[in-house]
Amino acid sequence: WDIQDRERLLTLDVTQAFTRVVALQEQLKVLELLIQINRQLVETAEARFRKGEVSQVEVQVAKVEFQQDRVEQKRLQAELKTATSALNLLLGRPKATTLSVVIGQLTYQPVALDAQRLTRWAVVNRPDVMMLDADIRQAEALIKLAKAQRFEDLKVSGFYKGSEDPDEEQMVGVKVSLPLPIFDRKKGEIKEASARSEVAKITKEFIMLRVEREMEQLIAQLTALQEIVGLYEQEILATLEQSIQTIQDAYAQGQVSFFEVIQTE
Repeated sequence: WDIQDRERLLTLDVTQAFTRVVALQEQLKVLELLIQINRQLVETAEARFRKGEVSQVEVQVAKVEFQQDRVEQKRLQAELKTATSALNLLLGRPKATTLSVVIGQLTYQPVALDAQRLTRWAVVNRPDVMMLDADIRQAEALIKLAKAQRFEDLKVSGFYKGSEDPDEEQMVGVKVSLPLPIFDRKKGEIKEASARSEVAKITKEFIMLRVEREMEQLIAQLTALQEIVGLYEQEILATLEQSIQTIQDAYAQGQVSFFEVIQTE
């Protein structure tokens, strides 16, 4: 059971590490787009400054925003390197192994959540619960064995008593022996096995209650996150790039202020 538990935890760790690497790669892609947009914004601000349409302050603010994005890019690149090293370690590879790109997608796919089915699956597949079930079966078997051992097997033997003298009596008989458990009733072994069984049952019940609470919390969190991600992809992400380009074009034509552009970004 310990090996299965370690396999379960390792699978979780690898999945989380892989997802982290893919997420960082996607963040860098978005940031690279934002850097490109802000570079264009700096050029637009400088062009408008030369025409006397904006102040030097707007040009400086645009450059600061651009540099901040570059700093954030360096930070994410360093974080990606650390995350990749962690993934290599979990996969049994040297830390220095270079993974140019980890291929994966973070495409949103709604998941139907059946609380009872998920909870039942989580309990049944937990190695610690499997181990407790094995302990309960073993303890019950020990109880049966101890009760059976209180009564020893019935012993039957024959005997013959005789003499060469024909005048003496000769005897042939059967002796039956059945030991009674007056002193050795295996009470200690039975109590010990019963206690072991009860502890295992109580522990299992506690784990099952904890799993049910954890699953309820996780399902509630996942349901809320699904709603947020769905809203983001369907209503925000689809128009995000177009909105930024539109506001920048409006800034280039002097229709909106520089700070409205920054707020939109």
